[in-house]
Amino acid sequence: MIDRIKRLIKPSKAPEDLCSRLIIETVASCNLSCTMCPTTHYGPSHKGLMHERIFQKALSLVRENMQVILTGWGEPLIDSRLEKHIRLCKDAGAIVYIATNATLLRPDRARGLLDSGLDGLSISLDAGLPETYSRIRGGNFHNVIQNMASLACLREKINTKFWIDVSFVTMRLNISEMASFLKLVSDIGVNSATITPRYLIFSEEDFSRHFVPLDEVMNAFQDAQGKVSTGSMELRTYALENFPQGDCLAEAVKTAFISFKGQVSACCNLGHPAPRYLPSTGESMDPFTIFGSIENQDFEHIWSSKKFIKFRKSLSLGIIPRPCKGCLLVSTRDQIPVAIVSK
Repeated sequence: MIDRIKRLIKPSKAPEDLCSRLIIETVASCNLSCTMCPTTHYGPSHKGLMHERIFQKALSLVRENMQVILTGWGEPLIDSRLEKHIRLCKDAGAIVYIATNATLLRPDRARGLLDSGLDGLSISLDAGLPETYSRIRGGNFHNVIQNMASLACLREKINTKFWIDVSFVTMRLNISEMASFLKLVSDIGVNSATITPRYLIFSEEDFSRHFVPLDEVMNAFQDAQGKVSTGSMELRTYALENFPQGDCLAEAVKTAFISFKGQVSACCNLGHPAPRYLPSTGESMDPFTIFGSIENQDFEHIWSSKKFIKFRKSLSLGIIPRPCKGCLLVSTRDQIPVAIVSK
């Protein structure tokens, strides 16, 4: 969910040896059970709310113009403290975003987010029709659409600079609905819509049942563009093209992910023990990688540890670290060879 938010934020100008982007997972639980989400693949010991003590330690790391994302692999609106946490990060000078499924984004909550100073959010929708949404996410499609529309209206009254992005993760279940999705969100009046492939694959069955080859995703996107007039709404693709040099799309070289437990990793995809399937080799692995915990360690010590530096250095040199294998945010063609993509 949360890696997509990086597209909404201007690149940081912090020195390369400093952490310039914080992902603070205030909530590691969700009110939905989506087919493509890691939270459906690990147990209750890795789910919960961040203790205020840990949040305050994370908050002490926030500085002027830092990119702060208050979402990990959970639904941030579950936490009644969210607006307060946003204000504290804004008071420290940060640029703050969240990602949400918008099921709890009723008008009063939307106003609270706008009043808190939040800079924008990404809404995960992944469908163009109610039936497909129910199969993928299990929530109420019509309520989500209504919540999105209310937010778009409030944005025009309170903060026209507030950015609303809506994402569509492609699967066999929804690939034919891309045009319907684009028309729907364009009519609502959001700022951007993003098309994303399944960049995390959990099993061989998951790959065979749900994964759509990358070329097919791009073809479907281009076809949808030809069918729908989206006006001023930006259309974006993610993990399909334009891979950065010396980093990954999750910007793991300059990011610290702090889990609800206070554990520090390079991104949310490594911060929990969801299984990873490697289509290129048929291998399964556990990418869970923790470099330390702000509960009992100084963050600067964690950031400058040999293990963390080696990890970031590998990515910056274009060498995929072992925990990043199979994640398409690192490199699509290397992870899924053309022979497999073209099936």
